[in-house]
Amino acid sequence: MATASELRQKARGLADQRNFAAAAACLQQAREALMAVHGAVPADGTPLRDVYETILDDLQVAQKAPPPAEYSVLRKAQLDQQMFATGINRAVPNLTPSAQHMVIKLRNTHGVVPRARLVCIDGHDRGKIVDLPAECRIGRGQDNHFVLADHGATRRHALIQWIGRGFVAHDLGSSNGTFVNGSHIVDDRPLKDGDVIAIGATRLRFEWLDKKNP
Repeated sequence: MATASELRQKARGLADQRNFAAAAACLQQAREALMAVHGAVPADGTPLRDVYETILDDLQVAQKAPPPAEYSVLRKAQLDQQMFATGINRAVPNLTPSAQHMVIKLRNTHGVVPRARLVCIDGHDRGKIVDLPAECRIGRGQDNHFVLADHGATRRHALIQWIGRGFVAHDLGSSNGTFVNGSHIVDDRPLKDGDVIAIGATRLRFEWLDKKNP
């Protein structure tokens, strides 16, 4: 376990230097080390499975070798998640520190977060509906707000955020990409009522519930 964690941290350092081939090799070793300790792929719902899935997601990113702008979005999301895990700035629960700060600031100037939702219209989770908080992570991992049963989705695949004048979507460095109305996105794509977000085989429709919003 310690060896797998050390290899993963080394891989992230290599990826930050854009040495993706060496990072992928380290992550392969981390995956093998974890499986050697457990004897097989860890079972769903266990802490070891969470680590295993994270290693696989990092490996997919390293193999993809994303351009600098796309990789910087991924690293920012990872750092936000690490800060939240340490318990920094819990004034607003279940959000990353950057989102917590944003919500507190925007509430003072824009009131509460307007009502909107995501509706799964195609894929394994068809019919599932999630009301949007100020920050909504989407992916395979059980710690997401919208959990997908889609093997084409990464553990933390995409992010929907309220920015005071509307919701925006961006990709979190996923291996298969995120698409809005058929267009590949990376960062800060404004969402309009009826927009369709594609993640793997899943299609999510963005819907405003407050009529005053566009």
